[in-house]
Formats: sequence, C-alpha cells, structure tokens
Amino acid sequence: MYGNEGGVVAFLKIDHELTEPTGPLEFDSDRLANLVGDLRLFVGGEVIYRDRDFPLAELAAQLESWTERVQVANESFAFGPLLPGLPVLFRILHGQGGWSVTSVQQELPSAVVYDLAHVLEEVRSFICRLEKEVDERHGFSVLGLRR
Repeated sequence: MYGNEGGVVAFLKIDHELTEPTGPLEFDSDRLANLVGDLRLFVGGEVIYRDRDFPLAELAAQLESWTERVQVANESFAFGPLLPGLPVLFRILHGQGGWSVTSVQQELPSAVVYDLAHVLEEVRSFICRLEKEVDERHGFSVLGLRR
C-alpha cells in the first residue's frame, strides 16, 4: 500500500512467516499467545520493525478490532507486550495529513504518510493471509479470538 514522502511514493507492507506454535492451541488464549512467526513491517522499502518470535494471532485479533473502531473514531493503534511497563512495539498514528507507522526499532520517525484506506487495505490483507494460513495448517480461525 502506498504513501507519500515528499512527493515520492512509498509502500506499506506487513509481512509474516508463520512458524511452529510455541505451545498448545487448545484455548483462545493459547492460540493468541502461541501462534507466532517472523513479523516484518516495511515503510517505503525499509524494515522499521522485525521480530522473529512475534505473536501473530494476537496482532491479527487486535488489528481486526481496531479496523472496526478506526472508521468511527480515527483512533490510533498501538501494539505492545501484554506485560505492564514494557514499551509499545509499534504504532499506526493518526496525525496531520494522514496516518504514519512507527516502531521502537526506528532511529528516526518516518516522514511517510498514508491515507486511511491504504492502511486498512494492508492491515486487512495481512489478516486475510494469516487467517488462510492458520486455517490450512491448524484448522481454526484467528478472527474472533479473545483473551
């Protein structure tokens, strides 16, 4: 999905590689915590966040919920560890001129700004790709999982 950085088109991509679960998948809470993989966030071709053991199902569930809220309230998104006191890992921020994606792994914030339609398109694409892969490998849906 494309944004604009000083007149230059820059893409947004949420890429993942699902790995073997880190534990049981019996309950929703297990599935949220144990469906992990390599997550990469790209802004304009640059990887701004990467984690090789990321809770992908948890991210998909939170993003799905956010896509419903954002269209009503222009609410920003923040994803961080479930343990209190740890920093937010990355954000999708609403600001002047549009939406930006930032992470704790960036040295400097990106100047790339996206319109909401492009952000939602990439978020939904990520959720759909993960949903299909989890269904094929494990036989259940990541959508609707709740703690």
